[in-house]
Amino acid sequence: MVPTIPPMIPNQFPRLGIPPMITTNRFKNPFVPTIHPAGKLEYSIGLPFSGPLSNPWIHPINQQPLFMPSGVDQINHPLLSKIDKELRLQATEWAEYKTPEGKCYYYNTKSHQSVWEKPEVLIKLEQAIEEAKQNEASLNVQKSEVSSTDNTQAAKKESVKDKSKPISSTPVSGTPWCVVWTGDDRTSLWECPAELKNRPEVDELTKAPPKEKDSTPSPTGIVNNETNANNSAQNKRSIEDYSSDENLTNKKSNVDDDLIKNQNGSNSKNEAEILAAKKRESLPLEERISLFKALLLEKEVSAFSTWEKELHKIVFDSRYLLLTSKERKQVFEQFIKERAEEERKEKRQRQKLYRQKFRELLEEAILTSSKASYSDFSQKHSKDSRFRNIEKSRDREAIFNEYILQLKKKEREDKEKQRDKNKANFLDLLKEQSFITETSNWSEIKDKIRDDQRYRAIESSTTREIIFKEYVSRLNKNISIVDKEIAESLKEKEKQERIEASLREREKEVHRELAMHFRERDKERENHLHAEHVESFNALLIDLIRSPGYSWREAKRLMKKDHRWDLVEMMDRNEMETLFENHIANLIKKKRDKFRKMLDEIKDLTLSTEWRDVRKIIKDDSRYLKFSTSDRKCEREFNDYIDEKLSIARNSFKELLKETKIITYKTKQLIEESEQHLQDIINVLQNDKRYLILENFADDRRQILINYITELHQSGPKSSNSLNDGNRKQKSS
Repeated sequence: MVPTIPPMIPNQFPRLGIPPMITTNRFKNPFVPTIHPAGKLEYSIGLPFSGPLSNPWIHPINQQPLFMPSGVDQINHPLLSKIDKELRLQATEWAEYKTPEGKCYYYNTKSHQSVWEKPEVLIKLEQAIEEAKQNEASLNVQKSEVSSTDNTQAAKKESVKDKSKPISSTPVSGTPWCVVWTGDDRTSLWECPAELKNRPEVDELTKAPPKEKDSTPSPTGIVNNETNANNSAQNKRSIEDYSSDENLTNKKSNVDDDLIKNQNGSNSKNEAEILAAKKRESLPLEERISLFKALLLEKEVSAFSTWEKELHKIVFDSRYLLLTSKERKQVFEQFIKERAEEERKEKRQRQKLYRQKFRELLEEAILTSSKASYSDFSQKHSKDSRFRNIEKSRDREAIFNEYILQLKKKEREDKEKQRDKNKANFLDLLKEQSFITETSNWSEIKDKIRDDQRYRAIESSTTREIIFKEYVSRLNKNISIVDKEIAESLKEKEKQERIEASLREREKEVHRELAMHFRERDKERENHLHAEHVESFNALLIDLIRSPGYSWREAKRLMKKDHRWDLVEMMDRNEMETLFENHIANLIKKKRDKFRKMLDEIKDLTLSTEWRDVRKIIKDDSRYLKFSTSDRKCEREFNDYIDEKLSIARNSFKELLKETKIITYKTKQLIEESEQHLQDIINVLQNDKRYLILENFADDRRQILINYITELHQSGPKSSNSLNDGNRKQKSS
């Protein structure tokens, strides 16, 4: 029969009173062992057992682990990748453990079953590992045979020298040239450079080839290998000598290759320098400078960059060598200065063109009215390229406003011209009327010419009458003089009208400013009077209302008997009631503060002290007697006081946990492995007053600790580090 397994509460720490460990084994096969790895299910079976232990997974006698996971040998780990994946996955479900008597059993983590006999999957896995070992050994033997064969072939190939390689390279002092001899028997004819002619050391170097150094590896090791093939020890030494000779030969070959590459690179550079020197001799300096500047312009060298940043663009061009190093940098500096000025000019011209195009857009938008707004214009034409070419919105708006100002000015000029034209046309109309004399009346004349268009063109009737009177007064004078005098008179009168209109507008503005000033002065006076009334009412409350037991109706009846009530009677009733309520609240607060200060002075007061014990201590205190006559109200205030203190103590304990460095995100796992770690944490916390103040609330305090550890475990290392950093910042601040 399989014993029943009680359910385990998740995320619960192991307590001290855990189920005891079984010390005897009376079960017959099959048997479900009761001991499993830490972090798995805990089993409790009602069988004879010894006393309780501090940890269910520690043997009581020798304190050794009861379970011994076998797994796979560490040497075989690299071989697991060569075994079937399905077989490996099935094998990972089983684990091997030992009972207190040393007997092995196997536990399936997936089905939660235990068996005494080794599962077939583990047997197959061990066989597969053995086969993988044998295959690995045979493969290593084959590799060693192949490597020895390759070494022999490479040695034979290396024995044949490449006689075309250089065997000597001697530099000529004072020049960039070298005299190079090769190892073959062929003869090559080269043209001697001009700077090497008529030099005795060059003739000496080219007269005869140098003596070839004996750098060939000694074949002693190979001979010994052939003559003593039957001796295994000598064979081994000969192979080692051969491999060392082979390495030496390879190194020399690599050195020769590098030498050839360097010589080829230097030769190509020297040839380029020679060609450039010839060009420099054949071309004048001005032409070479122009070619170099053309190179800079062609490669789009930036005018605001440096020589080092732009060098990679031009260094591989043949025109780069037309100038010396000093000349190149000088021409480059001159080029970037000229190019920067040209780019600035191009930018100014481009901006000027963009502004002109933007004005054309304004003209095309038919902005004939000066009342047009920029927001409407931008919404309508924001997608036009001429609009977007002006990058900054403030620049676009400035151009728009400038265009609108020009429109307004043009409108004023057009109106002035039209006004002068209308006056001249009206004067012509009067001249055409032959019946107008010096005694003519304007009211009679205007009825006769009312229907004429030139009459209606003058909008102001006053202006028409002024022109008529000026015309009649000067009938006997010359017509040209009359016209001139009328025009001057009209201008003078219009000027006078403008002056009068300006004076009237200024007078209105002064009246507005004075009215605003008077209003502000009256408002300040009212505020001052209101402040005095409020101050008087508060003084009345302080003198008469000294107990919070008054209602507003009772307080008002009492204050009306005082002579100072006449000073505050004009105040708003709602405001007076609000001030009264604030006064009562202030009285209550003062009494509460005194009551709580009295409680703070009690030395033996703890968070678990009851009201009946406290009442015996404070019954004769005046602060208790003045607080309230109701014992229930005093008890309610005491309970609120204790609740606040308890809340503060809990928050302080949480801060203590955050400051405790021993508590990290790994703490929960350590406690599950050993409850001694939890006891160590408690021993550390016991040194702080914030822990001891919750002594009467041990369960609540323990729950806060467990919740905090669980929260750290769930959030991981990042959250733990951030909490510690936050605490350090708070301390530093």
